[in-house]
Amino acid sequence: MKKTVLLPVLFTCIINLSYNTHDGEDYREFYRFINIAELLITEAKYLEAYEIYSEAFKTWTNAPAIDYYNALLCSIKLRKYKDAFNYIEILVLKGWELDFFSKNPNLEELRIKAKWEVFVNNYNQLHNNYLESLDSVLIKEINEMHLKDQKLVKSKYYTEYLRTVIFNANRIHQLIIENRCDSLRIKPYSVFYSPFPGVLLRHYGGLYNEVQKGYANVSNLLNDTLKLVDLEAALLIEVKKGHLSPLVYDFSTTYSGNINKFGNAMLFKVGDVLLKKNFTSNEEKKINTNRDSIGQEPFEDYIKKMDFINQLKDSTLKPYYFKFRTSRVMHQMNGKEEQLKKFIENRLKEGWKIISH
Repeated sequence: MKKTVLLPVLFTCIINLSYNTHDGEDYREFYRFINIAELLITEAKYLEAYEIYSEAFKTWTNAPAIDYYNALLCSIKLRKYKDAFNYIEILVLKGWELDFFSKNPNLEELRIKAKWEVFVNNYNQLHNNYLESLDSVLIKEINEMHLKDQKLVKSKYYTEYLRTVIFNANRIHQLIIENRCDSLRIKPYSVFYSPFPGVLLRHYGGLYNEVQKGYANVSNLLNDTLKLVDLEAALLIEVKKGHLSPLVYDFSTTYSGNINKFGNAMLFKVGDVLLKKNFTSNEEKKINTNRDSIGQEPFEDYIKKMDFINQLKDSTLKPYYFKFRTSRVMHQMNGKEEQLKKFIENRLKEGWKIISH
C-alpha cells in the first residue's frame, strides 16, 4: 500500500518555504519542497504537486529547468494550459529547443491550441535570448578541455593526462570563484545538469582520491606551481545557484573516495531486482544529513522515486517522462538466473531488503 503525504504538512511547507528561500538564500529548503512535489507525483496527486511547484518558483526564480518541466507536465494533466505555455517559455529561455516540445507526446493537447502557433512564432526570439546569454568563447574553451581529457585518458601518456586533470580542475575552480558559470551552457534536459562535462568532475574526483591516499605517481607531480585545488566547496556554490545538479555533486564526491557519504553504496541491482543493504539508524541519519546538505531528499524518498521512474518500461517515452534526480545504481550484477537467485537469498539472510523487481 502506498503511503500518502498529509495535506497539513504540505501547506505548512509552503508557508515555511516562502520565508526561508528568498532568492535561493537557502537552496536546501527549495529542494525539500521539490521532494514533496515529486512524491505527490508518484501518487498521481498532480494538483497538490502543482501548488507546491507554483509556490516554490516564487521563492527561487533560478530554479533548475527540470523542476519547471515537471510542473509543466502537472499543468497539462490539470488542463491549466495558460500555465503550461508559461512554463514552456521559461524552459526555452533555459536552453530547451522547439524540437523537444514538437515531438513530446505529453504535449499533444497543447499543440492543437491556438497559442501553440503563437509560441512557435515567438520561439526564435526566445531561443536567441538564451543564446545571447552564453559566453561562446568560454564554452569553446570548456569543450576543448573535454576533448583533451578524452584524448589523453585513452592514451599511454599518463603523466600528461594527470597534468591535464589538474589543470582542468584548477580552471573550473577559477571560473566558479569568478562567478562566470552563468554564461555557460547547462545540460538542459538531463538530471545531471552541470556547467561542466561531468567526466571532468569525475576524473578530478578520482585524482583527488589518489592524492589523499598519497599515491606517489600523483603526489610527485604536485609542487608549488602545480597544485590540486579542493573543488567540493566551489561545486557546492554552483549547486546553490541551481547550475549544478546535487546528483552531479554527489557523484563527483563519490569518486573522491566518500563512497558512502550520500548512500550510493547502499543499493545493489541484481538482474532486475533492486536491493538495499542493511544499515543502522545512525548510519541512515548520517547519510540523510549529508544528503540534505546538498539539497537531496532522504534516502528512502530517493528509493521511492527511483522505483517510480523505473516502472516506465517504454524506452521511447523516457526522454519525455517526469525528470527526478535519480540515476542508475552504483553496483550491478548480471549472470545466470540460479546464481542471481542464490546471491539474493544470501543477501536477504544478511538483512538486505528488496526494493523493487
